Amino acid sequence: LELLSEVQVQRRLAGSTARWELSSLAQYVAHIQTCAKAGDADRADWWFSEMRGAGFEPNLQAYNTLLDAFGTAGRIESVDRVLQSMQDEGLPPDIYSFAAAIRSCELSADTERA
Repeated sequence: LELLSEVQVQRRLAGSTARWELSSLAQYVAHIQTCAKAGDADRADWWFSEMRGAGFEPNLQAYNTLLDAFGTAGRIESVDRVLQSMQDEGLPPDIYSFAAAIRSCELSADTERA
């Protein structure tokens, strides 16, 4: 699986008259997961936005992968935003969602909030 940077995606788009997109939700989730494992929460968020822009509705795995990226980075506000988005879309968080939220509190030393 080839992980493309934003610049590479823009170059491919610039050289084509059609919008270049990944062909499945699973491919987007794989990119988000790779970014999360690399500690790049901003890039994971970018791929999540690209996924939505391509017309794919995020599933629980996509959300949890994004939550993992933000949780590992200790970005509590971003975790809260994603959890709220899940609830707004009628997708209840699961044990993995809450584990990412707790991890972000732990890494931010916000034990009261955890």
